[in-house]
Amino acid sequence: MLDNPDSEPLVNRDSAEPDRPVWGAAAIGRVINRNPRQTHHLLSRGLIKSARRIGNLWTATPSALRREFGG
Repeated sequence: MLDNPDSEPLVNRDSAEPDRPVWGAAAIGRVINRNPRQTHHLLSRGLIKSARRIGNLWTATPSALRREFGG
């Protein structure tokens, strides 16, 4: 199957790229259109369900954030 130039790759890199996790309140805020202070407030109150904390950093995938915030 790899020899066939007409076959499509198993993974479309363009569609997979937006699902890479963003790290930190500032990066999450850019996805949801909030400033870092607003985002940190939402995160610390547990109001962003798609985000989780790993160590001292918040992380989430852009697709989950967009689903949650309707973007």
